[in-house]
Amino acid sequence: MERYITVKEESIIGSEMDLPLDDEFSISIDLLNSYFPNVSGLKFKNDLSGRWQGLQVNNRKLVIGERNFLLNRVYVVHRTFEPNSNTTGAATSTATRTSDSPPITTRRTGRQYIKCLLIALFAAQTAILLSVLASDFRSFFVAPST
Repeated sequence: MERYITVKEESIIGSEMDLPLDDEFSISIDLLNSYFPNVSGLKFKNDLSGRWQGLQVNNRKLVIGERNFLLNRVYVVHRTFEPNSNTTGAATSTATRTSDSPPITTRRTGRQYIKCLLIALFAAQTAILLSVLASDFRSFFVAPST
């Protein structure tokens, strides 16, 4: 029976991938690097403490263990440096794609706001003009009272 674990980038939505385990409930770092470049380890959130826990490395393999496999955890990629950068130090993966969510845009451009303002001013002036004309027409048709 083949066994798989779910591995993902921490901050990239939709990066989840099921990767196979060997008979010893471990996964090769080389296999991880073929899907997630520059991986140095995997980590998961402890259900009780809410803290991150890393996996043990043994002969370039990350040991998942049968207990963790049965708990059906989601593992997050851990890197010793960020992809596409020259800095070193422990870090988790970050989103390198900017197309995950579109940039925030306004509903109207500046010209559209000015056009709305001018239409509102024109409508207000028209209403005032019509009320003046209406009072003039009333006085024209209604006879003055004596």
